[in-house]
Amino acid sequence: MYLVFDTETTGLPASFSAPLSDGDNWPRLVELAWGIYGKNGQLLSNGQLLVRPDNFVIPSEAVSIHGITTEQATAHGVELREALEKLDVAARECQYVVAHNLEYDLAIVGAELHRLGQQMFGADKQLVCTMRMGSNLEGKRSKPPKLNELHVNLFGEEMTGAHRAEADVTACARCLFALLQRGVALQAPNTPVQPAAPQPKPALPAMDLNNREFQVALDLIENTNRSVFLTGKAGTGKSTFLRHIVANTRKKAIVIAPTGVAALNAGGMTIHKMFSLPLSILQPNDHRIPYFGPQRYTGECLNKARYDLLQAVELVIIDEVSMVRADILDAVDRALRLNSRRLREPFGGKQVLLVGDAYQLPPVLVPADRQLYERFYGTRYFFGARVFAQFPLITVELRKAYRQQDPHFIGLLDRVRTNQADGTDMRELNGRLTDAPRAAGRGITLSTRNKDAEDYNANELTKLTAPLVKFTAVVTGDFAEGDFPTARELVLKCGAQVMFVRNDRSGRWVNGTIGKIVKLEKSIVEVETEQGATYTVEAETWDKFTYGYDEATGRIESKVIGTFTQRPLKLAWALTVHKSQGLTFDAVEINAPGGFFDAGQLYVALSRCRSFEGLQLRTAVAPRDVRVSQEVVALHRGANDEQQIATALEEARPTKLYQRCVKLFNRGDLPGATKAFCEALSLRNDAQKPIFGRLIRHKLQGLLKTKQQLADLTAAHGKLISATQAAAAEQAVRTAQEQGALALVRMELDTAKAQIHEAQKQHKAQQVQWQEEKQQLQQKLTSAELKGASESEKAVRLQMELQQTVQAHLQQVNQLTDTERLKTAEATKNAQKLQERLAQADDLIEALRAEAAKKDSHNKNLEEELKRENSVITRLREDYKKCQALNAKLEADLRQEQLLNRPWWRKLTDSIKSPS
Repeated sequence: MYLVFDTETTGLPASFSAPLSDGDNWPRLVELAWGIYGKNGQLLSNGQLLVRPDNFVIPSEAVSIHGITTEQATAHGVELREALEKLDVAARECQYVVAHNLEYDLAIVGAELHRLGQQMFGADKQLVCTMRMGSNLEGKRSKPPKLNELHVNLFGEEMTGAHRAEADVTACARCLFALLQRGVALQAPNTPVQPAAPQPKPALPAMDLNNREFQVALDLIENTNRSVFLTGKAGTGKSTFLRHIVANTRKKAIVIAPTGVAALNAGGMTIHKMFSLPLSILQPNDHRIPYFGPQRYTGECLNKARYDLLQAVELVIIDEVSMVRADILDAVDRALRLNSRRLREPFGGKQVLLVGDAYQLPPVLVPADRQLYERFYGTRYFFGARVFAQFPLITVELRKAYRQQDPHFIGLLDRVRTNQADGTDMRELNGRLTDAPRAAGRGITLSTRNKDAEDYNANELTKLTAPLVKFTAVVTGDFAEGDFPTARELVLKCGAQVMFVRNDRSGRWVNGTIGKIVKLEKSIVEVETEQGATYTVEAETWDKFTYGYDEATGRIESKVIGTFTQRPLKLAWALTVHKSQGLTFDAVEINAPGGFFDAGQLYVALSRCRSFEGLQLRTAVAPRDVRVSQEVVALHRGANDEQQIATALEEARPTKLYQRCVKLFNRGDLPGATKAFCEALSLRNDAQKPIFGRLIRHKLQGLLKTKQQLADLTAAHGKLISATQAAAAEQAVRTAQEQGALALVRMELDTAKAQIHEAQKQHKAQQVQWQEEKQQLQQKLTSAELKGASESEKAVRLQMELQQTVQAHLQQVNQLTDTERLKTAEATKNAQKLQERLAQADDLIEALRAEAAKKDSHNKNLEEELKRENSVITRLREDYKKCQALNAKLEADLRQEQLLNRPWWRKLTDSIKSPS
């Protein structure tokens, strides 16, 4: 029997992964339904339960999907333990456990069982996933279909009552047995059920909620629509804040970054990939910025998935914004305006969170593009984008350092960062200047040029005498080489200094941890860190994401489009300053023979080190190396403006009330909408703004349209009633006609019965006649059998004569075979004799060669004798070949005779007559 079940929850998590991972933070179960079906698809029993909320509220987003409110679940629901026990009892008598998205449903039930301290559900059953079966429909591997898509594909009609557990169970069971009838095999989910308790996901770094700047930034992001620039010196928690926002914000958010590595670290996409931007300088309102929506002439929607995503997104997070040029940010603004259909609003009305430190390395601008770029922009920094001329950007600067703990070193870094370092600071930095070689296995060398770092790593690797071991990465899907976090062909040696390029899930190391390889085999890598701990390093998989908007759930979901699997290591005796940005080391050696040539480069190099004592300089630092852009200094003067922040928060309150008014109005909650509107109006009067007028006009037009539709439906309803009455009259006429026709049919039936009775009489008479004919045929058959017996005796005699003839023929063939075997044996003996003569000739040749070495004076005579012997050998070999040919011919003749079955004397006669 089959147990088909389904769950409804408080919402699908943004980072879903089955089986269980971090069950304590998963969506909660609000409805559970199941059905027990026989092998032929008959329903034997079923059940449906609402689950009473336990200290949680069902959000409005979930209510809009499955229609279950917190009040309904509280009033009519059962305890979680009781619901799961009933499901377990229903499953005991079944062999199969079936669900459409079985991975998710099992994970939800497993998370709830884990909270109750109970065993995993379904571990002893055969699991069946109709989503996986549907992807193999008709033998073609396709995208796993949603339940409604599979139902339409199989039955040509949409399912009713979608997203209610009972309706989903019925539709799933119907699809299951339809797939089985089509020959689709039962298929389990990709990930098996884990009977053990779920392993918690690595916890995000705890955010310091007592940090004033953190609180202000959170308030601005969650409670306003203003764009924010979150900045701060190295080690102040910018990345921690970004991960906290992504994991906890109520808004639909996406993360983009200027480079592939930055996008991987942030779990997002590159800017160019998200908006399909060309890799060149972009002018304001550039025509190459794509519009993904419906085209003007064809009406076709170009890349509808991307268009739906940009329509739905509310918060755009740009990480490492210090590396983004102004023209790229204007292109992002233009793309969001185009694809949001809100051309007059900056960034298309979306909120933008910019994360980065402008004091660090600036955007890259090659000299060949500088002249073209300067025609449109006065600075390459992101804040030079024209979009910021339309509204002020709120800058929040994080000031508490978490990376460095030494106040003196923190102050020194601040002065270098803001171009306030004096002669004392320069002397103090140059006090770390040394010519002594770096201690083996200690720290990392930072170079200003890429070639210096590569040469340093190659030289250090060559010094090691251990054998090379190569690890080749496995790349799948859309994963460009420029986005690889480490080398595709990773070449290592035992004793090599390496750096981890990814945080460990168990917290054993972080991105930037330095270590030394202490054991290296074909499939084993062990690394000892600077702290003395040794770990076995397995391959890790980096996922490359793209975003999509799911209309069914109303959520922005990330989708993996490519993977890169490799050991999370890279050679790390040396690294460029640019690639070290965002990393932290215990010991740093800085080598800049040509000086520091870019703004913020010295500050980035110095701030990579946790302490001043861990810092070493190979080249002296000069005041000219402290390069800081005055534009950046001017930008940070307006950071943490309390009045600007307070104004933004105050302005956001009526905006939120107006938005709430619109949402309540759309839901039909007129009292709630009126209350929210009056409260918003008391704070700020937006009734005279054009946008408010357009909204009212749009709503009134909707009401008028609805009224007209109602009138049309009323008229149509009247017509339908008239048509129904006419149809009833026609039905009555048809009924009378059918009754008359029925009377005629009955008369015809009586006539047919009389005819059948007469036919039965005739049939009985024919049966008597057939019985007499049967007796006559039986007599004829008996006489024929007697004749057949005499014919059988004749056949037996003929068979015996045939067997005697065959035996005589076989004796004749055997005699011929024996004769041919004698000939073959004689030829074989002759060949053996020739072989022996050939061996004797070879011995003679060796003897002659030895004699020739002793007697040089008789070389010519011996050579002539040797030639004669060679000619003899040649003839012997030719004779041997002839014998072999003769032997082959005799064997062929034997086979031919066996086939032709000719007498042996005829064969001898043919051999004598033959010219050969």
